[in-house]
Amino acid sequence: MVGDNDHNDTQSVKIEVTIAGVSLDDEVVTLTPESSTYNGNVQEPTVTVTLDGKGLTADTDYEVTYDPTEVKNAGDYTVTVKGSYEGTATATFTIQKADPNIGTVTYSGGVRYESMALSDITLGRSNTAVPGTLELDAGQTLTAGTNDYKWTFTPTDADNYETVTGTVQLTVQADALTDVSIQTTPNKITYVYGETFDKTGLVLKATYESGNTKNISADEITVVTTGPLTCDMTEVTVSYQGMTCQISVTVSKATYSGQTTVTGTIWANAAGEVRLPQPPDGATFGNPVYSVDSDTVVRVEITGNTLAYEERHRDHDYHRHSGQPDPGSREPRRLQQDHRG
Repeated sequence: MVGDNDHNDTQSVKIEVTIAGVSLDDEVVTLTPESSTYNGNVQEPTVTVTLDGKGLTADTDYEVTYDPTEVKNAGDYTVTVKGSYEGTATATFTIQKADPNIGTVTYSGGVRYESMALSDITLGRSNTAVPGTLELDAGQTLTAGTNDYKWTFTPTDADNYETVTGTVQLTVQADALTDVSIQTTPNKITYVYGETFDKTGLVLKATYESGNTKNISADEITVVTTGPLTCDMTEVTVSYQGMTCQISVTVSKATYSGQTTVTGTIWANAAGEVRLPQPPDGATFGNPVYSVDSDTVVRVEITGNTLAYEERHRDHDYHRHSGQPDPGSREPRRLQQDHRG
């Protein structure tokens, strides 16, 4: 409390004034250029900032917070603007991958035969500044005559360079197939009766008139010997482009898991036979499994598909004549025989 010259009391009041900063929300950040192409050098765009149509001054009104020395490789870069205004503003600068200049693609090797593998043909290029591999595209077939073939250049630095494709003209000579032989045996050469040949893993070596050779994979090979394998087979025939060769195989008997029941009547003190169904080709009967309603059957055996039996009764009062039963003493017995292979 203070007084004036007239001794009137006066009061001092402190007034605080806050001036809000101007927001950058409506400002415009312009990059020149907005994008570029990779060239191996640092590329720094020019940054222009305007607010309400008025250009702002760099390093006075705002600052750019990115490291221009890092703007080199292909990719997107965010330019952030901030300073004496409220908020921040951003813009994106893009460096795109470059198309490598590999010059003219040619082949300067020797004679090209249709029997050659694509990988055996080495292409050249007149510009080798960008490291990478240049190869004929897989899946193409060399054909006698002059034709265009596709190639692909894959840069070593795939982050900054695009893959390039094109065609090259090649003249190819015919080359007759003279022989095929086994290069790698198939995964499976041991079989059981009834199975079919599996060519998985099989590789053939094809030999041509020029002396060139190449490996032939299983999917290019035709199996001539088709159908179920039998125990008398020792080899299977396969072919490539009409020329054949043989694969040695071993075929063993299969286990016959079938079962047949034969029921019949036999007589006391008698012997006889029962004919069984013929087993499948390649299968044989094993030991007989039988049942009978009398404990007097003393022999049951199988030869081929014939079951032989002999039955004797324990009662010695039966009369026997030359090993045959007395007609008056015949008693029927039921024999049930199950056989398994």
